[in-house]
Amino acid sequence: MKPKTSSFLSLIVFAASLACLPRASAQIPCGPTIVPKATLVVNWPQLQYDAGHSGCNPYETILSTSTVGSLSQKWRVGGPDSISSPVMADGLVYISTFYDAVHYGAVYALSASTGTTFWSFESPVDYTFSFSSSAVANGVVYVGCSDYNLYALDAKTGKLLWSYATGATVSTPVVAGGVVYATSDQTYALNASTGVLIWSAPAASRWAPALVGNALYVSANQLYAFNASTGAVIWKTPINSSAAPAVAGNTVYVTSDMVYALNASTGALIWSYPVVSTNTPAIALGKVYVGAKDDTVYALNAYTGAFLWKYAAQTYQVTAPVVANGVVYVTSSPQIPGYSYLDALDATTGALLSANQLDGEGGTSAVVANGVVYVGQGGFYNGDIYAFSITQGH
Repeated sequence: MKPKTSSFLSLIVFAASLACLPRASAQIPCGPTIVPKATLVVNWPQLQYDAGHSGCNPYETILSTSTVGSLSQKWRVGGPDSISSPVMADGLVYISTFYDAVHYGAVYALSASTGTTFWSFESPVDYTFSFSSSAVANGVVYVGCSDYNLYALDAKTGKLLWSYATGATVSTPVVAGGVVYATSDQTYALNASTGVLIWSAPAASRWAPALVGNALYVSANQLYAFNASTGAVIWKTPINSSAAPAVAGNTVYVTSDMVYALNASTGALIWSYPVVSTNTPAIALGKVYVGAKDDTVYALNAYTGAFLWKYAAQTYQVTAPVVANGVVYVTSSPQIPGYSYLDALDATTGALLSANQLDGEGGTSAVVANGVVYVGQGGFYNGDIYAFSITQGH
């Protein structure tokens, strides 16, 4: 099977839209909200915003605590099943699916403005069922697959550029500095342009690695820090996590039987907090936000681990939270088939600011950029992807 493209007319429209986009893109660690320049396109090109999985977009200025209460559906694309968390870059939203009425697992590129499908890609291996979330850099989409391959696709057309075979399902990758990193039966570092192996290390994992500076952090049977250039172990500690770590400043945050904050250089424990979670935390302005297994979102002091507030979800099974301009976004799933919700919370107090219903079970973590929230909702045969903004019908 080969990449599937939309009509020639759609490609012409897409090419024209790209010509109108400014070339710069935003990608810095999260901090105080920064008003973007008029020439700046704000992307969310990797899982949880960046290679360190901070979960925070510092450039959002349209959605805020005072405007997010007016969120309404901008568009909705129905049909895909079990959507992975979306990413967004240069006017396109990239999602992956488990199954829909036409395909088994597939990667889709949708217009961020309208939800129109520009291309889709299926594995060349028949009956491949799932792809990871994508990572987008320099016009290339990198995505892991249950057929044991890491794929590199042209971001505009979906054309296969290269693939690399591993020995197990491949995690969501991260990419920076011309290198793409992913976990599978081992941890791999590949040349992002060619797919040639740079190094591998015997740390098997299902979770996306996190990259900050020249250190790669991997949740496996232990938490590892590798030299990102050589694969040499910098440190390891016996924390067995079922989530990607998040890194901010010189601290690694990881969830397991507790929430842990570790020195990123040495692995030394800074603090821990007794909340069980299988979600990646988000970090913003001295706070850590955690979607916990008790169906509650917790806010903790990032430096001390002190409890700040908690929010009990309307349903259950909350996702990894994300943050933008003073608002925390989290999706929750129903205990029995029913409705999920995208909740927007005040990042300072935890107060509920808005709740938008998703038709079905199984939400993903959200993407927040340029005044729009993108979120997937996937259950058996009724998965959708939604875009919400403060102006309906655009």
